[in-house]
Amino acid sequence: MLATQVAAAPLPPPPPSGNTIALLEQCSAAMPRAHPWRARQLRRAMFRLQVSMSYRAAGARLSPAERRSAMAAERDSYNLLLETCRPLLT
Repeated sequence: MLATQVAAAPLPPPPPSGNTIALLEQCSAAMPRAHPWRARQLRRAMFRLQVSMSYRAAGARLSPAERRSAMAAERDSYNLLLETCRPLLT
């Protein structure tokens, strides 16, 4: 008799944290009063964060290494947006 292995489906990645969503909203609200150069930087950083968060839609299709890489890219993108937006939040 053949033994069958039932592999548990990997858990989906966690949803974006409240901090991430709040930062995106705060930076969007601060953009109108930013210098055009800073506003362009903000748009790029926000886009980069949103793209890096898109791995969440892939869910279980990613390997563990791909998931770690995507999470690291999201963390780096979050930090970039935070540093870019920080002067406008003070």
